[in-house]
Amino acid sequence: MEPTPVCVIDDDPDVAALSVQILSEAGFQAYAFTSAGQFLDSPQAQSCLCVVTDLRMPGVTGGELLDRLRHQQSTVSVVVVTAFADVKTAVSLMQHGAASLLEKPFEAAELIDVVRRAVELTRRRQADVRGAAEFRRRLSQLTEESRAVLDCMVAGLSNKAIAAKLDISARTLDRRKQMILSTLQVETVPELIAAYTKAVA
Repeated sequence: MEPTPVCVIDDDPDVAALSVQILSEAGFQAYAFTSAGQFLDSPQAQSCLCVVTDLRMPGVTGGELLDRLRHQQSTVSVVVVTAFADVKTAVSLMQHGAASLLEKPFEAAELIDVVRRAVELTRRRQADVRGAAEFRRRLSQLTEESRAVLDCMVAGLSNKAIAAKLDISARTLDRRKQMILSTLQVETVPELIAAYTKAVA
């Protein structure tokens, strides 16, 4: 198995190098960058599973990097490192999508632990994205009639209301609902609604 790629961003080259050394010794494929801009322009920006970034840096700050990655709908998890942690800063960073906040100075074990958890979060996010894409592909296979039924189901209409709205019998409605569940590969209506909401939202 290939080592997990992790990117470290810190305007202090010595700090970046130390973090890379710690992570490399823990089995990660770690890359060092001295600015967020340098990271964003690199191939690793598209392939890494975790970003460890300093908060206060010249140019693009760690907080601004979070915003850019969120705007790009990136699945990568970001660990923000700072010597200036306070409750207001921590809350703001978490609201902007930080996976974790690591306060300087930190122990090697702390860095390794937060990076491992961030990598797992990234993998879950990637799996969710793949699952949503596959669900949308299945949606496209529904017939026009089945899609009309699905739209009513998602809107929360009762079976009686759906049948009346689409002018179909209860038996036809039941057959189309079963076809929808089969095509979308879900077992129950609640599971269908949850998957639909996640994939289409």
